[in-house]
Amino acid sequence: MEAVQLLKQHIKDPIWALKLSVFTGLLGQKSLVEYDSREFRESEAASVVKDVGRYFEWVKGFFAL
Repeated sequence: MEAVQLLKQHIKDPIWALKLSVFTGLLGQKSLVEYDSREFRESEAASVVKDVGRYFEWVKGFFAL
């Protein structure tokens, strides 16, 4: 989360702001999986995997420019 805060301080691009919000949500999901006492459902895991894949593709595409 410190990296997200650092990026928010130094990057003022609205697209990055949106993508950092998505990343923050993904980190929240990771924390739930890691620390929550309940079982993470398969549908939830599939959704997170899909979102992470999309985010990863966006990052790769951004840095390929």
